[in-house]
Amino acid sequence: MKKISWKLIAAFVCSSFLSGTAQAVLIDFESFPGMDNFPGTAIPSTSQISDQFLNSDGVLFSSHNSPFIAAVNLGTGHATSGVIGVGGSTGIGELTYAGYFFKATFYDPTNPLIKAVTDFVSIRTDLLAINQLLRLEAYDVNGNQLWIDQQVDIGGNLFSATVSGIHSVAFFGETTTALDDFSFNAVTPANVPLPPAVWLFGTGFLGLMGFTRKNKFHACS
Repeated sequence: MKKISWKLIAAFVCSSFLSGTAQAVLIDFESFPGMDNFPGTAIPSTSQISDQFLNSDGVLFSSHNSPFIAAVNLGTGHATSGVIGVGGSTGIGELTYAGYFFKATFYDPTNPLIKAVTDFVSIRTDLLAINQLLRLEAYDVNGNQLWIDQQVDIGGNLFSATVSGIHSVAFFGETTTALDDFSFNAVTPANVPLPPAVWLFGTGFLGLMGFTRKNKFHACS
């Protein structure tokens, strides 16, 4: 029998490793019918984006006061890819780009009840510069801030967060900057620590079990 070359073995191991490496997800929002780009107007149901990517990629979109964001027809030369970008929603369902208008939260695609995390997120602003100060913030499963990227908008800015344990990101705007090309590394289920009360209960329960066994032993003797 011929000996297998160590080079072939190494190539097989490398290819197996690379094939199992998680791939980044890119959402360009082009599959949605975009509404007209007039802030303050009602967002039609067909342009509302919320849980459409939850079961496939594990991401849920929302605004600060609304359970959805808006697909907007920005047009060629305004959106960074294609013609569709995204804006936020006010509490009464109207298009806005002001304040905390964009949020993405990650969950396990196989079970959306389980929180998930990633180690990289990015999003790009539209191509029209407005020279306003914008920022992207990243948070862990407990709502603690992990990262902040703050920039003056010069058109097509890439905002990103690179840190382990990202459960959600929020984008803060001022007036008219739309977003596009949301990207993130594939998510993994979060290791959420048990609350202190649960640990105390468990410790007390184990102590009670030990006490009961001890008393049973003495009773038998």
